[in-house]
Amino acid sequence: MTSEAPSIIGVGSPIVDIVTDIAEETLARVPGGKGGMVLVDAAEMNLLEQLIDENHVRTPGGSAGNTVFALARAGVRVSMLGKLGSDANGAFYRDTFASLGGDTSRFRINDTVGTAACLSMVTPDHERTMRTHLGAAATLDPSEIRVDDFAGIAITHIE
Repeated sequence: MTSEAPSIIGVGSPIVDIVTDIAEETLARVPGGKGGMVLVDAAEMNLLEQLIDENHVRTPGGSAGNTVFALARAGVRVSMLGKLGSDANGAFYRDTFASLGGDTSRFRINDTVGTAACLSMVTPDHERTMRTHLGAAATLDPSEIRVDDFAGIAITHIE
């Protein structure tokens, strides 16, 4: 976390993007067809993750997340308000944001539901097929958002 208060806050769904190359034959076993994005539940996401090999890349994502991560890389003081799980993906997201100087104090944590993830499967023709499980991000309740979350904030980006 930076020593100065953040000036911009992103409000949205912190999602870990899992990007992997996948053969057309393997993708053919994925329900929903090729291309686009389909929401899935936790059980389906677990099954899909079994299709990928160890050569995948994890990156922090989500619309608001992409914005505040880019701003943090540019040296802007930022924070994010969203809900993570208390799992490895949640720690990865939070720690990556903190390593860029992002203020992590506004993340909320769900101890029973995992962090949101988007599996982006890229076929040899470079088309991506995404399956997203919103996980903990979907459990953020309005009662968890406080007026003081926005104290000192000049700009709010809401996805």
